[in-house]
Amino acid sequence: MSYFVNLGSWGRIFPVPFDVVDRHLKISNPVHLKILLYMLRHSGEELSREMIAKACGALPEDVDDAISYWTEAEIICRNGAEIVPANIDEREIKWHQPAKEAAIPVKNTLQQEAQEKNDSKPIQIPTRAIPTKQTPKPTHEECAAALAGLPELQALIDYSQSTLGKLLSRAEIDTLVSLNLWAGMPVEVILLAIGHCAAIGKVNMRYIEKVVLNWLDNEIDTVSKADAYLQDLSDRNKAWETVLSVVGIDRRKPSQREDDYCKKWIVEWNFDREMLKLAYNICVNSTGKLSFSYMNKILQRWHDEQRTNPEEVQAADQKKKAQPSNHASKKRKTSYDIDELERRLGFDFENDTKQEEE
Repeated sequence: MSYFVNLGSWGRIFPVPFDVVDRHLKISNPVHLKILLYMLRHSGEELSREMIAKACGALPEDVDDAISYWTEAEIICRNGAEIVPANIDEREIKWHQPAKEAAIPVKNTLQQEAQEKNDSKPIQIPTRAIPTKQTPKPTHEECAAALAGLPELQALIDYSQSTLGKLLSRAEIDTLVSLNLWAGMPVEVILLAIGHCAAIGKVNMRYIEKVVLNWLDNEIDTVSKADAYLQDLSDRNKAWETVLSVVGIDRRKPSQREDDYCKKWIVEWNFDREMLKLAYNICVNSTGKLSFSYMNKILQRWHDEQRTNPEEVQAADQKKKAQPSNHASKKRKTSYDIDELERRLGFDFENDTKQEEE
């Protein structure tokens, strides 16, 4: 089935840039798209972020995010409080084409630049190497040539734009390519890092670069190592959230020791919320406050004694109470010592008492 749109009966229309449909319709956030359309419809009017948010069923913060998105996508640009169309030359537009179409235009652009400079020397793709402080990052031309010649880098850009929900700028693309060419991080691991950053809402390229370089410093440079690290991070986050809900403290980041405690209690020792709550109550009743180290001693004892539920804890405590206490044993032992001392001193309590009665 085909459709034909007849605009003849529409009294009022407003323009929408081709790129919004051709390049952003699939990957842009629906809220960002709604905000852009509303702003285009009301061009020439003074709009507040609250007004735009209310009309689009969004939050005021969404308006700021949308303007940032469309500015980075070079659909609009900001001139103080005024928003105007972005002026993009043909080379910039080609660079931001969808991935499968981008490789050829970028390569052709570089060839044109070389011809304009009368430079017949071909651009070489730099060799991947572990960087040092003295190692210069690849130039834009080297990144572009690598992007055109290495399919895995093109796939990296495709995935990044789809996952981050935006078209990457030239500088952002150079950063991702450099993480592979200059830093030596495998593309597959960079993909995992980008997915992790997107999952926690960190889509800034500087943050992504920092994460990847931090992984390199900690030798997280293979898919298996990255998977293990992300699983450990997920386990720790879930453990901390569980403990937070049990002890009722304000939401905050844990210290390293608290983080280690929570992972040990929940991931390694498999204690559930009931056992954590019981340990917390005992801790507060005994010390008057929350103490992770005190809770750890309680849970450590239960783990060593293989107590896995409150019923087992109660049964073990009752059994312990039924046994003679050390205090009673010490008392009897002390009593025997006194008797022995009296005997050695020649004191006979029973005979002396009888003589006094006679």
